[in-house]
Amino acid sequence: QGGFGVRIGFHSGPVKQRGDDIFGDTVNLALQLVDRAKSGQIITSESTAASLSAAVQERLRPLGHIEPKGKAKRVLLGELVWRKGPDDPAPSIISAPPVARGALRLQYRSTVIVRRREGDVITVGREDGCDIVIAGQASSRRHCTIERRNARFFLTDHSTNGTFIAPEKQPEAAVRTATVLLGGRGAIGIGQSCVVASDIVAYACE
Repeated sequence: QGGFGVRIGFHSGPVKQRGDDIFGDTVNLALQLVDRAKSGQIITSESTAASLSAAVQERLRPLGHIEPKGKAKRVLLGELVWRKGPDDPAPSIISAPPVARGALRLQYRSTVIVRRREGDVITVGREDGCDIVIAGQASSRRHCTIERRNARFFLTDHSTNGTFIAPEKQPEAAVRTATVLLGGRGAIGIGQSCVVASDIVAYACE
């Protein structure tokens, strides 16, 4: 008897809603991932893969890249391997940052903050009540937050100009109203690329 196949593509990010309709770049990319997937295949983006649990990340393997329609920047992809066949290579994590098991150390000029407790939240922005106060013109009142969840550190951008993450020996990524996983060491540009920003926060997951 004939059967039917299921193909899955998923991506996370901000969406727009009008009535019962949801649309925007996030939805468009998810649809492109579905179109790319074969029967029985599950595909996701690198940025979404970075926010998944360690157990799920262990079942991911690289799957090239896609160029979203109307966008200049390509998106790296990963396949979630949920079954193994004789020709399947061993799954490997796509280039998500290493897991943070200990503490997060942030330094902005003479201010140094270390956090290691689950649920700890660090606020960065122009408001006086922020843990790290950055008064530059590119900084928003509450620019971004960093939170420890499940032994990992996640940065969420709340700003107008975006937050720029430059891990050591990796390309810089622009984060706009989205959440990304921090790992290893690197720099955080507040409102501008780390190449030109005057307000840079150094980070290290120790």
